[in-house]
Amino acid sequence: MADGCVQLRMYMMTKQQFLVVLLTFFCAFVAVVAVGVVGPAVLISSSTQFRDPQDFNITQAGRPPPGASAVGPFKVVSQSVSKFNQQLWLLCQIGNKKHIEGSSVKLTLEVQVQLNTFEDDAYANPNKYLKHINHNRTVECQEVCDELVILHLGFISQPTCRAHVTFARLADTTFVGNVTFKWVFYNAAFTQLEIWFRFGFLVLSFFTTCLFAYSLRKFSFRNWSIEQKWMSVLLLLLCLYNNPLVPLSFLVSSWVPAMVDALFQATFLSALLLFWLCAFHGIRQVQCCFHCLVKSSCLYILKNII
Repeated sequence: MADGCVQLRMYMMTKQQFLVVLLTFFCAFVAVVAVGVVGPAVLISSSTQFRDPQDFNITQAGRPPPGASAVGPFKVVSQSVSKFNQQLWLLCQIGNKKHIEGSSVKLTLEVQVQLNTFEDDAYANPNKYLKHINHNRTVECQEVCDELVILHLGFISQPTCRAHVTFARLADTTFVGNVTFKWVFYNAAFTQLEIWFRFGFLVLSFFTTCLFAYSLRKFSFRNWSIEQKWMSVLLLLLCLYNNPLVPLSFLVSSWVPAMVDALFQATFLSALLLFWLCAFHGIRQVQCCFHCLVKSSCLYILKNII
């Protein structure tokens, strides 16, 4: 540390104080792990299995359409969800009727999805689809095929979703056996726990930032050490990492709050990695120049990338 820099408090701590800090950290870590173990499940799911043509659409002639037992269309309706369920996935697993023990085959198919939403009491408009999704998938099949992600909704705008799924361009439709669809979404109880945790850590990080700024109020920013300058930046970014805008995710039906949340988290993690790079790169430095170390570290990164 260069002369003139504010001395870090950790250099003046006794062994007993170090022990108290380590024990506090260990107890907090054990408490968080215990809450994660005994707390609510993160994800919950509901499954629907189609076994025979009677489970599928019926044509006007009263007969199943050709290949209905293999390719659909399948009508899959989700259970009632709310914005506390955050996101919604539809997964699919296809059974292999021609499975031979010890062998596996690759299945290539086109998945066609039509998605619409409706209220709890009545269908909004069964013929007006909100999304049309077509994508090609290749899965490896043994007794059952690998799980397919049919669709993913980044936010929930309606209490119920209905998907029409069709498998197209199958070379052999007799290959397909039972088809199982699974709706997966976040547990509402877990979301409430997450909100309280994020709020608690937001308050804690805010008071820590204020306490840190208050403890260094008598010293000029120019005399702060590189660690103290970085800590002031990281504490502010930590407040953003805990995201005071989380309630917007449950008030607005948009992808913007989720994008802002991901941006805050990525910014904090990037700054944390840059701090460690500056700290290791500045071990050989004898100056207490914050912007010089950041500049030299960025140049070091660019030189290695190029």
